[in-house]
Amino acid sequence: VGVALRAMERLSHRPVTLQVRGGPLRDAGLRGELERLEALGLARYLGPYGEDDLPAILAGLDALVIPSIWPETGPMVWMEAVSAGLPVIASSVGALPDRVRHGQDGLLVPPGDPVALADAVEELMGSYDRLRQGTMARTVRGLEDVVRELEQVYDEAIREARRS
Repeated sequence: VGVALRAMERLSHRPVTLQVRGGPLRDAGLRGELERLEALGLARYLGPYGEDDLPAILAGLDALVIPSIWPETGPMVWMEAVSAGLPVIASSVGALPDRVRHGQDGLLVPPGDPVALADAVEELMGSYDRLRQGTMARTVRGLEDVVRELEQVYDEAIREARRS
């Protein structure tokens, strides 16, 4: 969240607002930074939410930012965003580069780089229609798909073990 907040300072000339969801925010420094940007109209902290709230939340967004600074192995938030047709700006760390097709349905930035994140927001604003169309053309593997694929791997391993 800190990376996204620092990126927002660079976007004060643009009509964008960062919505921060989840929490509570326990880090006093981060909370203070967010409150300062809220006063400037650059960010809004909307707090925790329930699973039932997620469809309405996603429907109210234009894009989703995943500014991870550590490797995400199975970024559920990415799946939720793409399922809602939202382009994603994500850090190029962990499994995110395997999910986000840079320039087609989202943008990738180096982790921890607020300048690159701000530049990506600018780029997304200039190519929003194309990125959104790319997102809308995606299908997301659901949990059932992952389980089916894993079962196939195990079935093949068992067949191979029996042959040897």
